Amino acid sequence: LSVYSILLYKNKKIKMKNWKFTANSFVVFEKTGLIPRSIYKFFQNLLNQFDPLYEYEIVKNFRITKYQTLVFFRYTLTVLFIPLIFATLCKKAIFVPAVNNLWSKYDGKIFLNSTQEHRAYEELQEYNNELVFHILLHSENNNVWKVTSQKNIYQHALKLKAQELAEEYSNESKEAISNVLTDITSLLFFVNILLRNQRQFLLFRSFIEESFYGLSDTARAFLIIMFTDVFVGFHSSHGWEIFLEYVLRHFGFPESREFIFAFVATLPVILDAMFKYWVFRYLNRLS
Repeated sequence: LSVYSILLYKNKKIKMKNWKFTANSFVVFEKTGLIPRSIYKFFQNLLNQFDPLYEYEIVKNFRITKYQTLVFFRYTLTVLFIPLIFATLCKKAIFVPAVNNLWSKYDGKIFLNSTQEHRAYEELQEYNNELVFHILLHSENNNVWKVTSQKNIYQHALKLKAQELAEEYSNESKEAISNVLTDITSLLFFVNILLRNQRQFLLFRSFIEESFYGLSDTARAFLIIMFTDVFVGFHSSHGWEIFLEYVLRHFGFPESREFIFAFVATLPVILDAMFKYWVFRYLNRLS
């Protein structure tokens, strides 16, 4: 039987890249019948062992699983790192010099939105309070404003701080414009990879589905509970606020509290409904 299987396997010489997976290869749930599936699988596995092609099927399934795993890791690295590297090179070589050249034509331009102005004024006010406190603390007399030298030092330090803040927020504005161009380029490159590798994407999705449904009920329940608590749980709103503030600042948009609160009040609810519907559908199919 082994010699026959080896000869049959050598004659067919399956090529990995030419395999055509059918829809039945990725079916997770089996059809229910009158006989319980556990009993049916037991007799089916018992009969399969008398099949002359049983050993060949085991080897083929092993090679398919190995090929799916290799495609998964290769596709993940391709989708994640290639667009990131390409966008970073474009940012350093094209976008940053172009934005700096364009920004230099607008003299006096510092802020992109009102939120940046408020943050700069608050930092300058805090520095002013700190500076006044230290001048009053180390002054020999309490009437420090009558001392000309100390007043000059105070004005000079405040002017240096204002110039430092202006340069800092000007760089932040230029960085935000560069981030918009870089992320658009990365997104277009990412979509291009997905469209050109649709077959690899199907293998990638099937690997994820088989890995998830292959876990035990306890592991799946733990992942679902952890995922829902992080994104739609009671304390998830604080994480969404931090994430949205970072995204808005990353792209140079004003950090509107009304928009953030409205977004946090709607998206977690929608995600929660989708999770519950998915769990209900999964349990319904499983039953």
